[in-house]
Amino acid sequence: MSPTSQERTKPSGAGHKSVARKGSSSESYRTVAFDKSYAIPKNLLNTLKYQYLRRELWIPLENREGRVTVVLDDPANILKRDMIENLLKTKEVEYCAATEADILKFIDHFYGIEDGGQVVSSNRTTDISDDDEGFKEEQLAVDASDSNIVNLVDDMIEEAFIRRASDIHIEPDIKDRVVNVRFRIDGECIHYKTLPYDYRSPVVSRVKIMSYLDITERRLPQDGKIKYTRPGGEDIELRVATLPTHGYVEDVVLRILTRGKIMKLNELQMEPDTHDRFRAQLKKPYGLILIVGPTGSGKTTTRSGSISAMPCGRSSAPTRT
Repeated sequence: MSPTSQERTKPSGAGHKSVARKGSSSESYRTVAFDKSYAIPKNLLNTLKYQYLRRELWIPLENREGRVTVVLDDPANILKRDMIENLLKTKEVEYCAATEADILKFIDHFYGIEDGGQVVSSNRTTDISDDDEGFKEEQLAVDASDSNIVNLVDDMIEEAFIRRASDIHIEPDIKDRVVNVRFRIDGECIHYKTLPYDYRSPVVSRVKIMSYLDITERRLPQDGKIKYTRPGGEDIELRVATLPTHGYVEDVVLRILTRGKIMKLNELQMEPDTHDRFRAQLKKPYGLILIVGPTGSGKTTTRSGSISAMPCGRSSAPTRT
């Protein structure tokens, strides 16, 4: 049975830690020391990977009456807290502080790992340290601060919108050890910025958090959406797709879905003869119209204008993208 709350709380001056947080003066966090008497929270560990928890330095301790207790190295880390709540699928979380050594001991204890990196809770012995080359390389990476990553991704989206880009491509290059960011403008990919290679995981994780994707899953493609509010208050939507590539990294593509008023057919600046012949086709009782072109050429705008020009209630016009 796990220790009671009173048993886990240290005396004043040793059991609480005052940490400055963004947006508030300070907040006091209970400190937790390693204790083998904690029961293994199997229901909380089902979707969490051993290597991931060791890298990120946090672990859920228990779920008591719907409130999850989590220990981590920096309880004031807003980005990490968002990530934890997204993974645990709850906002009811008590954050406690612990030393790096104690967190690692909790992780090893819950996963049945001895000091030598050997699994002792199963019939066969497995060396965790050799499980994933990408994990070993990831441990050497220098983590960027929360505000830097948040501002970097926000600035990237804002700049792409201002430059009327249709897509943002985030592409880690394992050969040159850089992260290339490109904008697709008028159908052509244009270089925007080169980031340090150490930024690959924090940037991708930030995008996954914003689009409610599983940040621990790196070996399968994922799709999601981001609802982003610009500084001026305008809302835009981005469609997100991640794709695992060689070297345990992921490429990310963000498609910017702009919201604008539907243009009428006579506002599309077609040649008069083309406009007349196209409108004549729309009046026919049946048929198929193909609208093709590169990204950003106006296919959706033309389709919307065409539907608005068709007689209402007299025909059906199914569309496919």
